[in-house]
Amino acid sequence: MLLETIANVSVAGQADPFAIIQSWLPSAVSLLTINLLSAVFVARSAVTKNRDWFTFFWLSLIATSLVMGIVVAALPIAPEHSANHRKCPQCAEFVRREATLCHYCRSKLQPMPLKKVGRFIGLHPFWWIGSFTVVLGLVVESLALLKIYSDSWWLGLALIVVGSTTLFRASKRKN
Repeated sequence: MLLETIANVSVAGQADPFAIIQSWLPSAVSLLTINLLSAVFVARSAVTKNRDWFTFFWLSLIATSLVMGIVVAALPIAPEHSANHRKCPQCAEFVRREATLCHYCRSKLQPMPLKKVGRFIGLHPFWWIGSFTVVLGLVVESLALLKIYSDSWWLGLALIVVGSTTLFRASKRKN
């Protein structure tokens, strides 16, 4: 998807990777700032309760990143980034690939077959996020069982439950 975005942003017919970076950098810095501030707040709260601030800082950093990833993955995909849409040659609006009539300008179109995607590319983003969350939960649980971070067993259990629920929902959704 990043390569498609780089191909779409061009200056004088050539791809400009700096334009891509400039377009997403402000939002990425904002999200990173919010993520770090919330982790610092959690670490400060852990200190006031005589808990290990380092553990809570990193677990909070991971958990808030995960929540932000789920929110971003839940956002709808724009038609210009969808493999099942194309531009109408008359009005330049995005319509489904199999459409025979443009919904916007009513011009006739030749239907195009759907693009074939790879086995993993076709998976819903929730599948990837759910799998990562379950693995992360298992890692946190193993750290709790090994008495490295014994206070984190509840977080590992919560991550496994959230990841399993996300995987279940991803199996029910279609791209």
